[in-house]
Amino acid sequence: MDRTVPITICSLLRAYAIRFLIVPKVFYFWFVALGSSVPFITLHYRNIGLDPAQIGVLLLLAGIVQIASPL
Repeated sequence: MDRTVPITICSLLRAYAIRFLIVPKVFYFWFVALGSSVPFITLHYRNIGLDPAQIGVLLLLAGIVQIASPL
């Protein structure tokens, strides 16, 4: 008796999604994690004892690095 599993379109799509869509899933997860944590970074900086001027410099440096990184 033949015990092979028939290949269906659903199983092929599932295998495709698992194998080839991992990069978009990681990309999406990364930006969700950043988007949910970045608004609270200033509170973290204040909690560790930085004054508002130092927090401003850190945020400024982060923006400059983002602008300069594609160059």
